[in-house]
Amino acid sequence: MLSLGTATDSMEWLSQSMPLPSATAQANLRRGVPSKSLPLLCEYLGIGQGVLADLVGIDRATASRKVASDQPLPTHAAERVLRLLELQYQAEDTFESPAAASAWLRRGHEMLEGETPLEWAQSWYGAQRVKELLAALKFGGVV
Repeated sequence: MLSLGTATDSMEWLSQSMPLPSATAQANLRRGVPSKSLPLLCEYLGIGQGVLADLVGIDRATASRKVASDQPLPTHAAERVLRLLELQYQAEDTFESPAAASAWLRRGHEMLEGETPLEWAQSWYGAQRVKELLAALKFGGVV
């Protein structure tokens, strides 16, 4: 499991275990999720910065500008960052390997209309569907 909090003290909250209790997640959102977490998240998920910007719902120029000026992410983007981290951790628990987990999250899936789990996770409902698939894979359930 990656500890994104090691890069800078302002990102310590990212090293907390997932899923975050809702009160902790809300407190983190209110304090502000640091934009400096984006490059680390790219590396962790094995995706490019442009792809991540799209996944968290901000344009690439805005993402670059926020990282360069160390501004916090907008709330909608911060929520998506937390959602992506939560899915990565759940996938790691399912596949028992960070590399296998991120590969699965980046690969199109027939039960997600050919889209990747990361693409589906752009909404809360899509993320719930991805969690259902991960639970079915781990525990042998029907989806």
